[in-house]
Amino acid sequence: MDSGNYVARLNEYAHKKKCTPKYRESPSDGPDHCKTFTQRVVLNGKDYPEGVGKTKKEAKQDAAKNALRDLSEGTNQVSVRSTLSEDDFDPIEYLGSGAYGWVYKARRKLEEKYYAVKIVRSDKKAFREVGTLSDLFHHNVIRYFNCWIEDTRYEDGISAGSSAGGYSDAQSTDDPSVKFLYIQMELCKTKTLKEWIHEKNTQSPQDTKRRQESLSIAQQIVSGVEHIHSRGHIHRDLKPENILFGLDDKEVKIGDFGLVTRDDDALMDRTENRGTQSYMAPEQNLIIKKMLHEKPEVRPKASDLKAQLDKFTQRVVLNGKVYPEGVGKKKKEAKQDAAKNALRDLSGGTRQHPIKDKIIGNTENQTSTLSRFTDEFDVTECLGKGAYGCVHAARDKLLKQGFAVKIVRSNEKALREVGTLSKLLHCNIVRYYTCWMEDSRYQGHITAGNSAGSFSSSQSIEDPSAKYLYIQMELCKTKTLKKWINEKNTQSLQDSKRRQESVAIAQQIVCGVEYIHSMGHIHRDLKITGKTYDRKVDIFALGLIYFELLWKLSTGHERVVVWNDARSQKLPEEFSLTFAKETENAAKVPQKTATKVLGVLNENVPKDRVNIKAGQSTRREPHDAP
Repeated sequence: MDSGNYVARLNEYAHKKKCTPKYRESPSDGPDHCKTFTQRVVLNGKDYPEGVGKTKKEAKQDAAKNALRDLSEGTNQVSVRSTLSEDDFDPIEYLGSGAYGWVYKARRKLEEKYYAVKIVRSDKKAFREVGTLSDLFHHNVIRYFNCWIEDTRYEDGISAGSSAGGYSDAQSTDDPSVKFLYIQMELCKTKTLKEWIHEKNTQSPQDTKRRQESLSIAQQIVSGVEHIHSRGHIHRDLKPENILFGLDDKEVKIGDFGLVTRDDDALMDRTENRGTQSYMAPEQNLIIKKMLHEKPEVRPKASDLKAQLDKFTQRVVLNGKVYPEGVGKKKKEAKQDAAKNALRDLSGGTRQHPIKDKIIGNTENQTSTLSRFTDEFDVTECLGKGAYGCVHAARDKLLKQGFAVKIVRSNEKALREVGTLSKLLHCNIVRYYTCWMEDSRYQGHITAGNSAGSFSSSQSIEDPSAKYLYIQMELCKTKTLKKWINEKNTQSLQDSKRRQESVAIAQQIVCGVEYIHSMGHIHRDLKITGKTYDRKVDIFALGLIYFELLWKLSTGHERVVVWNDARSQKLPEEFSLTFAKETENAAKVPQKTATKVLGVLNENVPKDRVNIKAGQSTRREPHDAP
């Protein structure tokens, strides 16, 4: 849409339609010196996409522009799906209900994976919970995947008589304006921490096993809270009922973010009574010493508390697999306990469950003549295209958040990628949210002559059986590590800053690879043709990446020679002199596991920098490069 006075143009449109546009202003965001203002057009009772700007005037113009765009294109801000379709999910099992909604266990056919689907009345509180969940990325926090709005609540005959959220089914039927928000989340056990405590209370008092298990649980909760706080949120309703056990019974997950608030919200908003009375902190109106101190400033930070608890734990990592934590009053005791736990798992033959690549279910019914992509997203730009598809940056109309949507031709390889991504949760791996099928590929921002996925647009039109898989993922910067290396290669030769940055980047890559291996997968993007391969092929690739991170490679024929020599462990003489320790370790890299490589990298970290432990990683922000 061309630039101009969008407010005036919207007024002109409204005058012709004999209606008056209204502008709804949302609270500003950010510090005083750099505020972001938000406004929204309401026309004939319909809300249009938010507009943002550095001033109220800019936000108003942007809101008018978004409304005009939707009016001209005839799009809806939020698409309303018809039902929790059995074409998408099966079977659907009722798990329970609470004060705020109903929860179902459902198997999504496309990923062949079970999820929990929470159904709540669509309101400001529900959207706040979804917004927070989509912002959090931690193994001790319930994982969010997707959400959508429906006109009716799914009923299975079991839950029909229950009420939640302070309203009955009859009320919702009588009020046609009532909408329901469906939240697709990670499936956990129905057992809560409160039930675990009750079970322990029926056993012998204060047994040593309870002490060890309690410490492990406390560590996980604190780790989750630390992450919540680091993302600028406050839970406000932490209690045993809101902490669930993962399906493996080893991890606990913090859930129920209905009362969450931003850490930078006005203090006035926190003076209301929030949470569950018996678990409220004293400053909210009236959990050992400083944690229970009546003065908030005396209580330790979650990060400090986590560090204190970590002193009493050790964990075994063997062949890339992480085993259960061991705990004790001293590090030596914790180490012995960790070894015992690892031996128990090894003797019991416990393994990570393998990924089932075969997708079951009729996916043809999951497509629609209307595009879910354009109904639910504002497509902002094409990020790129390659051998396997196109990637677009798109703003979710419901969450008002940016995502990357990869569009590929649906085949076994694409479905395998989705199956793997849906089971991985690590901050150094691109986060997966959801996927769906469509009959056609989105053509916006791409000329008709372009091709993707080794097929052309004309070919796809001629082939009516072609289906397209849309994969919604975390939005990252388009800057790749290759671009970062190219930039560094234009700068001064082998500066010390490049060495430090390269070690940090390599650590994060190894952390991601270590996690992939621990889950029973091999990335294998760089494989040796004609040979069998195992996880060592990833370590070989890591060695090459680390070399390229550190060393300035020239272009043309010289680069080809150096690169081929490096693949044969023949490193440049100057490199060997400059990076003596790295050269010594590089020759052994193909024989190491990711965990051992991580240890080698830590040896190269300057003393003023923090080492990364096996099983840990640094958080890569969605828009941080590389």
